[in-house]
Amino acid sequence: MNLEIKVPDIGDFKNVEIIEVLVKEGDQIKKNDPILTLESDKSSVEVPSPFDGKIASLKVKVGDKVSQGSLIATLSNGASSNISQEKSILPETEKIIQEAEKVLKKMNLKKKLLKRNQSKILKQKLNLKNLLIIRVNKIISAM
Repeated sequence: MNLEIKVPDIGDFKNVEIIEVLVKEGDQIKKNDPILTLESDKSSVEVPSPFDGKIASLKVKVGDKVSQGSLIATLSNGASSNISQEKSILPETEKIIQEAEKVLKKMNLKKKLLKRNQSKILKQKLNLKNLLIIRVNKIISAM
């Protein structure tokens, strides 16, 4: 089965120029191997392969302009069933990560509030202690 390799999320950039193609048809690549280099006004970025496999066909060349979702190449891979499962798991995993980040933010906020409250309580205790000492001193001096 052939898999499509597309330009991943590269931020708010559109029509970014390909300045280097790092693979050719027939190359065996591994997941995260760089496939090509894009250059925007601000930086150069290597685009990694999301899968292991063999480059079946390249759909781009140096000088082409691409955006997120543009087809870069097709990859042949014998483990297509595992990859299709991985694709279906990724969005769910992304949702879980986002939910976990929300929970962590809430926990950090609660910790900050707890620290503030503890600080206020400590100040109140010190104030009460000082008032008690003042009153005891007044009682002693009145004797």
